[in-house]
Amino acid sequence: DMFERNNNNPSTKVLAYDVVDEPPARVRENLHLGEGEKAIRLYRVRYADDTPAVLNETFRSYSRFEGQMECDPATVFSYSYLKKLKNIYPVHSEEVLEIALLGPEEAVLLEQKV
Repeated sequence: DMFERNNNNPSTKVLAYDVVDEPPARVRENLHLGEGEKAIRLYRVRYADDTPAVLNETFRSYSRFEGQMECDPATVFSYSYLKKLKNIYPVHSEEVLEIALLGPEEAVLLEQKV
């Protein structure tokens, strides 16, 4: 985790945890989803030492992880959960970093002035 590597205390505030019936094309491609397959989306604010640092949106295949919908999303979306409890060892992940001007909604979430 990037926050732990920088000696920050990480925490998370979940904003949305839902099933996406029609995931965006890039998500379908990255998760190797077929036409009509669903995804699970986690949208959250990641904190470093109680300071909002990043807005994060993560997707997983619904068909592989639908049982997770009843669990705490802050826990089940961690790599340690996958490794320890599910015996799944991710070998590849892809991150898309988008740098953008803050809009009013994002500014509120990150506690910034516009």
